[in-house]
Amino acid sequence: MLPDLLQNLTNSWREPLCQAGIHLQQPLSAIQIGGARGKDRKVNFLVFESGGSFPVLMMKVARTPGYQERLKHEHEALVTVWQNPSLQTSIPRPLGLFIFEKNFVLLEQCLPGIPLKVLLRRQQRVSPHEVQHDCQQALTWLQQLQQVTYSGLATFAGEAAVTARLERMTNPLPDAFVQHLRTLARRYEGLAIPRCSRHGDYWPGNLMLHEGQLGVIDWEDFSAEAWPFHDLFLFFTNYTYPWDGWRWTKPTIAFQRAFLEDNWFSQLITSSVHKYFQTLNMPQSAAALLFSLFLLDRAAPASDEGQKRQQQAVVWQERLQLYAHHKAYSIFREVRA
Repeated sequence: MLPDLLQNLTNSWREPLCQAGIHLQQPLSAIQIGGARGKDRKVNFLVFESGGSFPVLMMKVARTPGYQERLKHEHEALVTVWQNPSLQTSIPRPLGLFIFEKNFVLLEQCLPGIPLKVLLRRQQRVSPHEVQHDCQQALTWLQQLQQVTYSGLATFAGEAAVTARLERMTNPLPDAFVQHLRTLARRYEGLAIPRCSRHGDYWPGNLMLHEGQLGVIDWEDFSAEAWPFHDLFLFFTNYTYPWDGWRWTKPTIAFQRAFLEDNWFSQLITSSVHKYFQTLNMPQSAAALLFSLFLLDRAAPASDEGQKRQQQAVVWQERLQLYAHHKAYSIFREVRA
C-alpha cells in the first residue's frame, strides 16, 4: 500500500500539491506512526522528501467506513478554520481529500515541533514556571480560536440541561451532588454563554511546541458551534505531571490532586479558569456548575458520539464519581459573586 500512496503523491495528486506550493523532491519515504489499535481505524504516515530530516506531509488513510466520515469531517474542519489568517500558522494546512482503493486519504502539511505530551513524559515540565507558561499558551490560543469564530450567545437551559445529562448516566451519583447541581442550574438559568468553534480534542498530545510557538493538530472532533468550556476543561484534566518524583502518577490520583486538593497546581488551574471566564464576560462562580456538566458529558456521552467516546467514558466515570463524592473539596467550590 505505501509504495502506491507515495507514487500518487508525485503523479495523480501532484497538481493540487503544486497549487499549494508543495513540490516534492523524490525519492520520497514515509514512516507509520500510531499504535496497533489505530490500524483498525486509520493509518497515519509522515512523508519525507529526499534527504529531508523533517516530514513535509501527514498522510492519513481511513480503514473503516466510520473513520472515512471522520477524515472527511477533519478535512472540512481544517478548510473552515484555515479561512482565518490569524490561525494559519498554528494549524495544519489542508491539502486535499483523495480516494485510494476505496479509502479516503487526507493530506495535511506537517506542523513542526514536539507534542506537549512528550515533554510531560520526558519530565521536562515539572517546575511551576514551566507549567504556568504551558497553560498560558494553551489558553491564549483557545481565546484566539474563539474570538475569530464567535457566533453569538446561547441561553443556558437551567435544570433541564442537568436532567438531560443525568438521564444518560448508568451509575447513580450521590444525592447531595445531584441536588447541588440542580440548585446551581436553577441559579444560572438563562445565563448567556458565548458560542464559538471547538477543537474537541484539546489535550497535550495534540499541542505542538516549536521555538516558543504553539500548533494544534488532529481536528476530527471539531464543532463549528459549541460552548467555549469543553476545550478549556479537557486541557486541564489531561495536563498532568509527575507528582511523585520520577514516577508517573495514575490518572485518578492526578485528577484528585489537580481538582480536589489545595496545592500550587490546583491554584494555577483555579486562577487560569477564572481569568478565562473574565475574558468571556462570564461569572467566575459559574465554573462550579460548568465543570460538573463537562464531567457529565465525558462520563455519559450521547449515543451518537461514536465508539471512541463510549470507550473513554469508563475513565471519566471514575473521575466523575470521585469528584461527586468529594465535591466539598473542589477547587471550583461555588462562591456567590
